[in-house]
Amino acid sequence: MTNTKAVMIEKILMQDARRRINIPKYQKPNILDKFGGVCAYCGTVLNGSKKNAWGVTHAIPVHLGGELSADNRIPSCIPCIQKFGSADCLSALTINSQALTPTWSDKLRSIRFDASLRSMNHLTPLSPRSDLKLVSAHVEKRWLQERTTAFLTMHPTHAVVGLTNRSGSSERVSSMAALVNFGFSAERLDTHGDHHSHAQKAGLHLFVVERSRLADLAMALIEENCLLREIRVEITPSHEDPQDWRSYWPRSYPTLKDNQRRKTYGEMQAPWAVKQTLSKTAGAVRARRHYARKQEERLEHMQRHAHVSDLRVVAGQPADWDMRCKQLEEMLELQLKLS
Repeated sequence: MTNTKAVMIEKILMQDARRRINIPKYQKPNILDKFGGVCAYCGTVLNGSKKNAWGVTHAIPVHLGGELSADNRIPSCIPCIQKFGSADCLSALTINSQALTPTWSDKLRSIRFDASLRSMNHLTPLSPRSDLKLVSAHVEKRWLQERTTAFLTMHPTHAVVGLTNRSGSSERVSSMAALVNFGFSAERLDTHGDHHSHAQKAGLHLFVVERSRLADLAMALIEENCLLREIRVEITPSHEDPQDWRSYWPRSYPTLKDNQRRKTYGEMQAPWAVKQTLSKTAGAVRARRHYARKQEERLEHMQRHAHVSDLRVVAGQPADWDMRCKQLEEMLELQLKLS
């Protein structure tokens, strides 16, 4: 018989493992120039010509839901990578607030906010009738807090919440552990077993919560800007269970790929303005410009065709009114899309 707790701990440690991310060589000069050749966290001058003299961190780390793109990458010295590399850059902004100038801080916050809009797991109540300005306000308010990750495992009668050293900065992990422990009367679960030494090295904290309180706990963690990751074991209930905590996740993802996954949970698609991600890379900008130009040419062609149809009606020639109405609807839709 398999040990469910051992399997759960092993899966958490596998997801929490450090993964090397190779940065393309052509991106490194642009990343180094973002802050004028100095470390974004402490202002130390970086030697761009010397190998291994500096490195790259992510404003929103990948394991916290950040994306793998040049827009999310910032230059850092080796000590700052060791200190802040696995945490949201907001922790560095808080700790090094005295060392960074206001202009420097604003630039780093701007990069972080742009990265947050493209990151995974925007958990915000959303429907086709939602006010997008209100949704954006909720997202901005939530992202004022440091990003954290928490592992949740569902059981028939209870749930287990896991936090590690890579869940965020040490202060943030401590505050989330206090929220789970004292705010929801959670009991601490020991990690003794085959993976005890690895769990201790990773700083794994496990808390057991009653299943009846899991929905409230999930929403509380979401409001604290937590990325919730589910760890499934053999006895994890299926999606169809009406008591499933996932049904309490109203999601608004900014990417098309993640919005398609929403169908798995029986949720409605987000409006185009929210689900469509606009990349800032040169190729994507050129592709959008080319697409817009083609659509404008198509609109001009439709307008000329409509004008000719109107002239024929004025001249007394027969007209297909159903086709004319269909053309007008297509023109209006295209005008709204281009506006």
